[in-house]
Amino acid sequence: MAHVETGMRLDGNGDIDRMCRELFWEVEQKLIMHKLAKDYFGFRAFWMQSWPLLLITTFITIIAFTEYGSTISINSINYDEYFEIRQRLILSLATLSLLSTFLTATIINTRYQSQHDMHVMAERALSRICQSVRFPQRSPGDDGAKIVEHIKTQKAIFTSVTCTAPSIPPRILHAFRDLEHVMCMKPYTFRAIQYERFYYFLWKSFSKRSCGYHFNLWPWIIPEIDVSSSVLGKMVDEEYDMYGRGMEKAKRRIRRLSFGDGEHVSHSTSPSSTSPSAAAEV
Repeated sequence: MAHVETGMRLDGNGDIDRMCRELFWEVEQKLIMHKLAKDYFGFRAFWMQSWPLLLITTFITIIAFTEYGSTISINSINYDEYFEIRQRLILSLATLSLLSTFLTATIINTRYQSQHDMHVMAERALSRICQSVRFPQRSPGDDGAKIVEHIKTQKAIFTSVTCTAPSIPPRILHAFRDLEHVMCMKPYTFRAIQYERFYYFLWKSFSKRSCGYHFNLWPWIIPEIDVSSSVLGKMVDEEYDMYGRGMEKAKRRIRRLSFGDGEHVSHSTSPSSTSPSAAAEV
């Protein structure tokens, strides 16, 4: 994931670039959440529904062919032994059929596969909006009216996508809202530099097996991440402290350079601008 500053530089149309950047942040936040939801529901749809149902169906087929084969070879075995084998096969077949019916009902109620497909569609739509907003087409001498209209159009598309998209799992939604709350308390210049990096770190915090402060079973279970007390919250505070110290150093350097220039000017002008009264006093 590239840096937020790529393709967006503040110039005479700084307000327009700020509108693009803020819309990009909002869209990318939703994009990452839909990616996580897609992975979560896709994993559950395959490993907890499709794959078990396929195994059960395969076993039912094997049992049916075994029953058919035992019926053909009935004359070659003892009848009592055949009756016992037949009972076991029928019991196994009934048990697997019951499991298949229960799993099918679970698939219908949970709809993991359909939710996965809807999150995939939302991810694709949001990706297109991100690319369109991140690199706005600006012609020389343009006053920005076309770009503003483009931003409004993309904002309307984004609103329509979020309204029709499936809901995000609560733990994912709460984690990103906590990070947004933490970042909104920082200055805009700090957010412009670090915003995307922290969202990327939070995205990877869900997928990592060990995040430094908890051990998760993603994507079997969605981990509950408290941003304010987690490694990410500490990272935000540390980066902000470094950012504050850097800004203070820059301000002190500017003041020192300004003071040095003034001092240089006063020294260079003092001999030629000495008044006669001052010379007389000397």
